[in-house]
Amino acid sequence: TAVAGSSGLLGMGMFVDRQMTRGVRDAHFRFAVWLSLAIVLFGAIAFSATSIILFFLFYAVLKLLVPIGGMASASIQIVTPNELRGTVSAIYLFVVTLLGAGTGPTVVATFTELIFHDSAKVGLAMALTCIILGLFATACFALGRRQMREAVETAEAWA
Repeated sequence: TAVAGSSGLLGMGMFVDRQMTRGVRDAHFRFAVWLSLAIVLFGAIAFSATSIILFFLFYAVLKLLVPIGGMASASIQIVTPNELRGTVSAIYLFVVTLLGAGTGPTVVATFTELIFHDSAKVGLAMALTCIILGLFATACFALGRRQMREAVETAEAWA
């Protein structure tokens, strides 16, 4: 996962930077829409796989695509005035850590116990979590594209 995650992080950054230089002002959110859909697909397949080989194959692809955090941090930095970047970054990291570490395991446990009624079906609960939260993320990024374009254009006017 270290190789796939690092490769994904670097590759995504290079791709989005290239799109930004071509004038695609919502490149971060546009790419995040596709990544979120890929997480839905590959997460569902990986965590519901009955074969260890299939799991590792799709999990590797999932890890390659998951490092959205770097791209999210970059998009925040692009649209935040210089004097507020530290504060906004701290708030972002606080919220992401609180939601990810605080609710992620709870959601999976809730699905395992209340939907599947079997502690051995944690994989299916993780697959369901990828599907539901991945689709939610897809919708959020898709709906935010216009605002991201406007925020980038506003930030470019500061320079």
